[in-house]
Amino acid sequence: LSDTDKNNYSFSSGTYEVENGEITKKEITFNVITSNKTYDGKTSAEVSVDESSIEGLVSGDAAPTIVISNAKFNDKTVGTEKVVTYTATISENSNYKLPETNPDAKGNITSKTLTYEVEVDKKEFDGETTLEAGSYRIKNVSGICTDDSEVLDDVTISITSIAFKNANVGVQGLNVTTALSGDDAGNYTIDTNPQGISQEITNKLIKPVFKINPSKTSKVYDGTDDAKDCITLDKILDSKDSELTGITLDFSAVFDSKDVGNGKKITVTPTLSDTDKNNYSFSSGTYEV
Repeated sequence: LSDTDKNNYSFSSGTYEVENGEITKKEITFNVITSNKTYDGKTSAEVSVDESSIEGLVSGDAAPTIVISNAKFNDKTVGTEKVVTYTATISENSNYKLPETNPDAKGNITSKTLTYEVEVDKKEFDGETTLEAGSYRIKNVSGICTDDSEVLDDVTISITSIAFKNANVGVQGLNVTTALSGDDAGNYTIDTNPQGISQEITNKLIKPVFKINPSKTSKVYDGTDDAKDCITLDKILDSKDSELTGITLDFSAVFDSKDVGNGKKITVTPTLSDTDKNNYSFSSGTYEV
């Protein structure tokens, strides 16, 4: 009672009850932190509450636990400032409630690096640095992802150019260029100029064909078995019996004996020039005419 009335009146009870009173929940605000991620083929995202950003608490109250669930990027593809949707909930027993609209969440998805190997077959020397189609390939590709439905991404690594650095026989390095293709290629990166790739160029097997020199089909007995003047090089064939040109060779030739006779066998031993000896080899050490 007021000072005016308190001496003249008194209450019938010290307290009185009124039904249906209500205290409504107090709204709090908050911000979220979105973790950036490397592309993994999925839309899943990681979102957490920035505890330091919670506002609207009554003095002395501890911040309630805000649970974030079902966080997802708007799609799986690589990009920056991508929109993330999520569900935020708070305990039903809390004295606080969350805003009807969740705070904005955005994050980045960066491209994933694929690893792979380049396999190259040995090559027979042909004087060129080029390789035949089918003699090289991509293998052991690692890192391709599956999407939310576990479907493997559409991405392929292809060799766009390849060549030996040196055409000569021996283990030679290669210059290789690769590229990505496919509907999901934009989500990946690769080393498009892989280093350290090498393979062997083997010497080319050749078969020289000798014949009797038409200008000197025989020789007068001289006490030696030398027959070189009676022999001439007809042609040089490869392992497929295709004729080759541009190869320099010398040879020695001997009769089967030094004695006079007809139809004598001549054995020819060829040798390659210093220029060609590392790149070619003979199908046999000697040839008979």
